[in-house]
Amino acid sequence: MDIKAVYEKKYSHFAALPYYQQEFDFYGRQFEDLLKIIADQQCKSKSLVDLGCGFGMKTHIMKQYFGRTVGIDFVENIIAVNNLLSDDPKLTFKVSDLNNSKESEEKFDYIIANGLSLFNEKNIDLCSNRLEQLVDQYGTETSTFIIWSFTNHSSTAPSGWYNHSKEELNTWLGQIEQKHNVKTQVFYPYKKLRLKNKSVKEMLLSLYRYFRKRQYYFIIIQYGIQQSKG
Repeated sequence: MDIKAVYEKKYSHFAALPYYQQEFDFYGRQFEDLLKIIADQQCKSKSLVDLGCGFGMKTHIMKQYFGRTVGIDFVENIIAVNNLLSDDPKLTFKVSDLNNSKESEEKFDYIIANGLSLFNEKNIDLCSNRLEQLVDQYGTETSTFIIWSFTNHSSTAPSGWYNHSKEELNTWLGQIEQKHNVKTQVFYPYKKLRLKNKSVKEMLLSLYRYFRKRQYYFIIIQYGIQQSKG
């Protein structure tokens, strides 16, 4: 039996993987909150690319909201397994190095970078240059670019991950708005306590995520919508 047959027998789809439900509860709810902020009623007819998708579980969670979803990573073995785990023609995975400036054959309505190391950088000018490169590669003039990450706002990198401060994030967004005249915003999905209709376990998790120093956030950059002039 070849490797493809082995994986096809072992897994029918991503939901069969261990910890899928926990991942879905955590990331799925954040993403649903994000879509409410964006308020795009046509997502089901649009496309999304997940840059640096890794093992693809989050890509699988996001694909239910879009007409077509593509996960991209530079590790060939991971992409091969991801494609074996997906039996949905609207979800595919491709090998690509994001440091390569070659233009993608397919352009996307939504571009999401989930914890992408290219933005793990104190120098916001460099972050802006990398953002422009990725938009040129994968986006259109009306694409929405979403950076999904976390920080403790300390302007330090004790574990190798740089934690942008609120001032740095705001400066970065101001720089993007000024250069491209686009709409940007930062959204923190756990900055509000929502304890209605939750189990005790969910309430405790909500409290923990609300009070912990490390905050998850979305940066939303909508290229099709101009920033209003005050």
